Amino acid sequence: MKLKHKFMISYVAVISGIVIIATGIVNHEVRDLSEASTDIACEGLEDIVRDNHKLSRQILTMVGKSRVRVQTRAVAAELRILLRSLPDLSDITAVKGNPEIRKVATEDILIEIDGHEERAGYFDLISDDGLAIIHPNPEVEGCNYSIWKDEYPQMWELVERSFTEDEVSGDYTFINSEGLAVDKFLVLNRIPGTPFIVCGNVEKKLFFERAHAAISAKGDEKKSEVEKAMRVALAESMRDFRWHCTVTGTALVLAGVLLAFWQASSLTRPIQDLCSNVRKIGQGDFSGHITEHGPCEISELAASFNSLGRELDKYIENLRRETAVRQAMESEMEITRRIQNSLLPSDLTEEQRGKLLELQAKIISAKEVSGDFFDFFFINHKTLALIIADVSGKSLPAAMFMAVTRTLLRILCLETGQSTPSDILRAANDYLCKDNDSCMFVTTFLAFYDTHSGRMTFANAGHNDVISLKDGKIERFGILGGIALGVLPGAKYKEDSHVVNPSETLLLYTDGATEAQNTQEEQFGITRIESILAKFDSQTPLGQIIDSINKELLDFQENSQFDDITLMALRRMQVIRGR
Repeated sequence: MKLKHKFMISYVAVISGIVIIATGIVNHEVRDLSEASTDIACEGLEDIVRDNHKLSRQILTMVGKSRVRVQTRAVAAELRILLRSLPDLSDITAVKGNPEIRKVATEDILIEIDGHEERAGYFDLISDDGLAIIHPNPEVEGCNYSIWKDEYPQMWELVERSFTEDEVSGDYTFINSEGLAVDKFLVLNRIPGTPFIVCGNVEKKLFFERAHAAISAKGDEKKSEVEKAMRVALAESMRDFRWHCTVTGTALVLAGVLLAFWQASSLTRPIQDLCSNVRKIGQGDFSGHITEHGPCEISELAASFNSLGRELDKYIENLRRETAVRQAMESEMEITRRIQNSLLPSDLTEEQRGKLLELQAKIISAKEVSGDFFDFFFINHKTLALIIADVSGKSLPAAMFMAVTRTLLRILCLETGQSTPSDILRAANDYLCKDNDSCMFVTTFLAFYDTHSGRMTFANAGHNDVISLKDGKIERFGILGGIALGVLPGAKYKEDSHVVNPSETLLLYTDGATEAQNTQEEQFGITRIESILAKFDSQTPLGQIIDSINKELLDFQENSQFDDITLMALRRMQVIRGR
């Protein structure tokens, strides 16, 4: 039998088998998918009903409470008019004996349910010291609410607040005569110009829950109707789908028979050529060429493969060039990072440690290179210069501006002799403002720390404040209102000082710490940093404190750091370490 005939028979058989199998599989999967979709839709409907019920519950509760407040205010206004007719408001007997006042003061609070009104609460009248004047229950009259302050502390808290506030409202739990806990809502409204307070008291279950139950029942009823309709629609859709699958499958088999004869003779040779050249491409030989003949699809496929070979050659060549460029850039960035790190001081010398201080600092860069920097160095035998700064922007431009600023500040500190921190910041600002076409700026905190006296003289150019931990207490200082360096030529900077006590720890930081965000865009904030710092005492190594804060920051950001984080900690010690 010729290959052409075998191909035709096989083609028809395969097409028929595929149609039958595919129809069965699709029918099964569509049924499962439809049922799953219906179940999901029902679950979603149930969620919607539940959410609507929850929302309606909240709204009805809010509206109900507002209604009780309004009714209480109305009763207070009506009683105010009636009380004016009494000559002596201190005469409690006259107030209690007035039938009009008693009628208004003990009105029922009603709620309409299914077309009729039911009692859900009541009003009563108390004095501004908690004495029950008029109450629906005669046994309560003459009693002071303070006798129940231990049994019902929530109620007494509301009553006590009403002595000094015009209107008070809130929830409390009451034990009824049957010994059951009942949730209630209480509104107390002071009657202006009188020593009396109107109390509106409703039972929440009666006032709110019945409406909630009616809404819930209606929602469940509608949900059941929708679910039933969806199930019926699904059954009808499946019947129609099976019919369409049968008709489509039969048509495909017949079409396959007609197409098989035409396809058999025209596909054999082009497919063989195509397979041969595909193998070459798979082996990395992209120079092969397929003759573009045969059916339109085969011809287009051959043309695509010919184009593929040429494009793959270009791609491989471009990939080599891009890889070389990327490697060169990565190498340059690594060199830049090393240079930048070499500019940062590593640690104090043994001689400097003998200055009765401990100092640690660390930068965690968000990019390959950082725009933050810190520096510390002695400008004479007893004065230590401390610098922490944050350059605007990131990556290479920020790193270059950082290097210029760091070098400038160090030169000004070391070469100007007796200049103060404010003088140095003013000089640095004027220099950085010149030819600053990129409009970059840097917030800077500069301090001169006297290791003998513990006095720190400082100036601040738009940087954060300093956190102090002393005897377990957290304080902050250092904000002087100065503008960042490089923004405004001729800017002047204020100066202040702080005496660092023995065992006191100072923490300097950049905004990468306080403004670090989690996935919910919540900032870490200064309060969290203060809470972490407060956990440690004066014996905790500064390196451990900095590592703890950095760990909390990285965990908070879930390893998606956006900005550089720089921390510097200084502690004045009481004794020289190692002696």
